[in-house]
Amino acid sequence: PFVPTEPTDAATVRAWCDACADLGRSERGTRHGGDLLFAAGEAARRTLRDAKRATQLFAEAAGAYPDADVTRGVLLVRWLAVELDRGNAPRATTLLERLGDVEALRPPRDATESELRRWEIWDLERRLKLPPQRARHLAAQGNAGEAARILEQLVRDEADALEAWLRLDYLVKAARHHYVAGSREGAVRALDAALELTEDDERTASLRFLRLYAKHGLLDEHGMPRVGREWPGEAFEDDLRAYLREIQGREGVGTRYLSLGSRAYAAGRYAIALEIYLLGLRDPELLAEARRKPTVWRGLLMGYSAAMRLERFDEAEQILEIVERIADEPMDDKDTFLLALQKARRDVAERPLRGAARRKLEEAKRKRKAREAERHRARMETGRREAGARAEDEVGLAPEAPEDDLPFGPLLGLVAALGLLAIFVLARRR
Repeated sequence: PFVPTEPTDAATVRAWCDACADLGRSERGTRHGGDLLFAAGEAARRTLRDAKRATQLFAEAAGAYPDADVTRGVLLVRWLAVELDRGNAPRATTLLERLGDVEALRPPRDATESELRRWEIWDLERRLKLPPQRARHLAAQGNAGEAARILEQLVRDEADALEAWLRLDYLVKAARHHYVAGSREGAVRALDAALELTEDDERTASLRFLRLYAKHGLLDEHGMPRVGREWPGEAFEDDLRAYLREIQGREGVGTRYLSLGSRAYAAGRYAIALEIYLLGLRDPELLAEARRKPTVWRGLLMGYSAAMRLERFDEAEQILEIVERIADEPMDDKDTFLLALQKARRDVAERPLRGAARRKLEEAKRKRKAREAERHRARMETGRREAGARAEDEVGLAPEAPEDDLPFGPLLGLVAALGLLAIFVLARRR
C-alpha cells in the first residue's frame, strides 16, 4: 500500500492516485492490477482523506483477489475502517462477514517468500487492526460491553506488539464502552490499567479526571465528561479533593480547574468552587493561557462571584487584582465589581447595627400588641358585666305586697256575695 515517505502535496498524490488506478484498471482481473487499485485506494484514504474515492477503489480492487486470499483480507480491513468512519453499518457488517472466510485460512507449507510476506502483513492486520474495527462496529450496534471486552483482550494478548500509546488509547476506549454498557466498575478498572502506561503529567491528569467522573456517574451516553450541576455527594467531594491534590504542580492541568470550578459553582458548592479557582490562579500555565484567551480569564472571575457569596471579600479582591493583571484587554466591568465589593463590605459591617435595631423594633411591636390584647380583654370583661346587670333588671321578680294590707281581690268577692244575699231576702218577704 502507498505510504508517502516525505511530505507530499495533495495535487501530486491525487495525480499519482489517478495514474495508479488507471494502470490497475488496464490490468483488471490480475493480482498486480488489484495491488495497484489497492495502493490507489490507500493513498485516497490516508493522504487525501477522500473516503468516497477510497471506497470505490477498494471495491474495484477486491474483485481482483480470490475470496480466500490474505491480501483481500488486508484490503477488507482497510475498507472496513473507511465504512465505519462513514457510519455505514450495513456495509461494515457485510465486510466483517467476508473477513470470516479469510480468518479461517492457514499459511501453506510450500509458500513462496512473496506469499509469506503477504501472510505476515495479513497476520498483523488480523491481530492488531481487525479487533479495534470489530469493537467499533459492535459499539455502534449497541453492544458496548462486548466492544470493551475485545479491546481489553487485545491489550492483554498483544502487549509486546502494540506501542504503549496505542494500548493506552484502547484502554480508554474500553473504559468508555464499559460506562455506556452500565458498568462503572469496568470503566474504573480499564482507566486504572491505562494510568499504569503513562507518566505524562497532562495525560495522567486527563485520565484521573475521566476516572473521577466515571466512578461517580458524570459521563454522558458516549462516555464523555458531562457538563452540568450534578453533585453526587460527599464521596464525590472527597475524591475531588484527592484529585486536586494529585494534579497540583503538574503540567497541562489548568483547564481542569476551570471545568471543576464551574461544576462546583453551578451546584451551589461555593466554598470548594472558590478553593478550586484559587488553585487555578496559582497555576502558571493557566495564567499564561489566560493572557492569550479572554474566555479563560473571564472564567476565572467566577471565583470572585464565589468569594462574594461566601462574604470572603479579601479573596474576592485578590481575584480581581490577579485577573486584571493577566487580562489582555481592559476589564469593562472592573468598576462594577469594585462597587459591589464596597457595598457588600459596608452591608456586612452594618449588619450588627441593623440587627439590633430590628430586634428593638420587634420588641416594641411585641409590647404594643400585648397592650392592645390586654385592653381588648378588659373591654370584653366590662361588656360582659354590664350585659349581666341589664338581664337581671329585665327578667327579675316583681316587688311583694306588705303583710298588713288586705288583698283587694277577696274584698270585692265578699261585697258581691253580701249584695246577692240582700236581694234574696227582700224577694222572700214580698
